[in-house]
Amino acid sequence: MPRKGPVVKSPVVADPVYNSPVVTALINRV
Repeated sequence: MPRKGPVVKSPVVADPVYNSPVVTALINRV
């Protein structure tokens, strides 16, 4: 929970194997 201002989301880098940002987001959550 930030005290000042909204949190800036970092850009999702596409997965080098599947070339998909969705796969990267899924791996980061595991």
